[in-house]
Amino acid sequence: MKHEFITSRGRLTIERDIIYIQNQKISFNDTMLGIMLYPLAILALFFLKINFVEGSFDLLIGFIWGFVFLGLFFGKIYISFDLIFKRSLADRISLSRIKSFETKPDATGMETDVIFHLKNGRYRKIPFRTLEKQFEPFLDLVSQHITQPQFA
Repeated sequence: MKHEFITSRGRLTIERDIIYIQNQKISFNDTMLGIMLYPLAILALFFLKINFVEGSFDLLIGFIWGFVFLGLFFGKIYISFDLIFKRSLADRISLSRIKSFETKPDATGMETDVIFHLKNGRYRKIPFRTLEKQFEPFLDLVSQHITQPQFA
């Protein structure tokens, strides 16, 4: 039997114990290129600022901007590490691979993220609109298929 649910970015279908994720709204910041491009651009800006220094005051401003750029760079490195090694990018998830799940509302309260923790140590985050409450019947259906339902 086929069950469909509406997410913030597209549609989710459960068919034959497999979750099919169909994202229709993909932002550039969520792609691998978008996440990897920001640290490289920040690092390039840092080196450009240091190379075109003309006076001692400019050198001080350059080092201040350099520390700001490096802070942003290392923040983006963590996000890149999370995307490459910890997050699952699969569009098909078997219900038998899900170890546990949790729900988290975002900062504005407009979306609720359903986070699946998989047995291989990765996780998959799926955003739902809070007011539509599509995540509640979806989680009821998923919790029936998980052998040991755990709320993390």
